[in-house]
Amino acid sequence: MDKIKQTAGLAVGAIRRHRKEAITLFSLFLFVVAMGLTCAFNVTKNIQINVDSKEKAAIGSVQTKTVSAALMTPIEEILQSEGVNITDDYTVDTDLSKLAKDVDVVNVTKNVKGTVIADGKSVDFDSTAKTVGDLLDELSLNVDENDEVTPAKNDVLTTDVSQISVARIEVKTEAREDQIPFGIEETVNDQLGTDVQNITTPGVNGLENVVDQVTYRDGQEVARNTLAKVTLKAPVNQIVEVGTKLPGGGNLSTGNRTEDPGSNMDLISAVVAQEGGHTYEGALAVISCMMNRADVGSWGGGDVISVIKAPGQFAAYLDGDYSKYMGAALPEVRQAVTDCMVGGKRSHNYLSFRSYQTSGSVQIAGGNWYFNEK
Repeated sequence: MDKIKQTAGLAVGAIRRHRKEAITLFSLFLFVVAMGLTCAFNVTKNIQINVDSKEKAAIGSVQTKTVSAALMTPIEEILQSEGVNITDDYTVDTDLSKLAKDVDVVNVTKNVKGTVIADGKSVDFDSTAKTVGDLLDELSLNVDENDEVTPAKNDVLTTDVSQISVARIEVKTEAREDQIPFGIEETVNDQLGTDVQNITTPGVNGLENVVDQVTYRDGQEVARNTLAKVTLKAPVNQIVEVGTKLPGGGNLSTGNRTEDPGSNMDLISAVVAQEGGHTYEGALAVISCMMNRADVGSWGGGDVISVIKAPGQFAAYLDGDYSKYMGAALPEVRQAVTDCMVGGKRSHNYLSFRSYQTSGSVQIAGGNWYFNEK
C-alpha cells in the first residue's frame, strides 16, 4: 500500500513539474481531431450520376453527369440538389442514406409499368429491366424458343410498352386415318341417250394412315402439314356408263380438237344457221361436219373458215344466202358453234351432208342426211 502511494505521488509530482508541456500536448490532440472532422466535411469527390428515362425515343442515350460532393454528404441530398427525380416512379441502385465517400456511380432509372398476358392470366409489372426478356425472367415466366412474345424478347423495355403478350406455341406430330376418295371413270355407250348415266361399278373409298405436323397456339390448332401418307386400302374407282346418242340422231363425243372462231364467229354462225336451221342439235350437226373436214385438211384447209370458203363446199356461203343471218341473235346456233369449236364437243364423225336421203346416209338433226364418201 505504501508503495502505491509512493508511485502516485511521483506521478503527481511529474505532472506538476511538466504541466506546461502536458497542456500543449492535449491542445495539439484537440487540434488534430478538429482538423480531421473539418476535412471529412469539406473535402469533395466526383460522383457520376446516370439517369435513364426509359423513353423509346431516348433508347441508348442515358443522361450522364459528374458532380462534386463533400465526402460526408448523403446520396439523397446530392440527387435532390441536382434536381434528379427520386420518387416512387424511379429506382435508384444505391442506398440513399449512403455517404458520398462510399459511392462512385449512382444509376437512376424510370420504372416501366404495364401488364404481361400469358397462360390466360394477367400479371402487372413495375420494372427497370433492360429488355422484355429480362422482365420475363424477373417474373419467373418461362418462355421457350417456339413461344411468340410481343414485343420480342430482345426488344428494349421502354415506357411505351404497356402490354406484353406471350403465346404458347406447341408443335406435335400426330397420326390419323383418313379416307381416300374414289375416282370416277366413264365408259361410252352409243346406244343410250345423252341424258342416261348408269353406274356399272360402285365406287369404294380407300383408307390411308397420315402423319401430320400440327402447330397449336395457346391450345388452338393454327397449322397442319402432312409429313407422310401410307395407303392401308386402295380405293375402287366408280365406273359410270354414259350415253352419247343425241335425240336428233348422232352420237355425242368430247375432247375433240378445238379452235377459236374469233372475229369469224358471226359469219360461221350465219352459214351454220342457213345450212342446219336454228335448233341446237341441227347447228351442232353442221358445225361438227365442218370441224371434221378441217381435221382431215383436204377440204379446203385446216380450219373452219377455210373449209366454208373453199370452192364447191357449202351452198349457203357460195350463194350468199347466209347474209340474212349476219348479226342475228341465234342463241342456240351460237351456243352449238361455241361448244363444238371451243369446247371440243361433236355429234358425229361424218364429213358430208345433203338435204335428202342417199344410200348409207343417216339423218341426225336439222333435216340433213349425213354420210362419208366411199
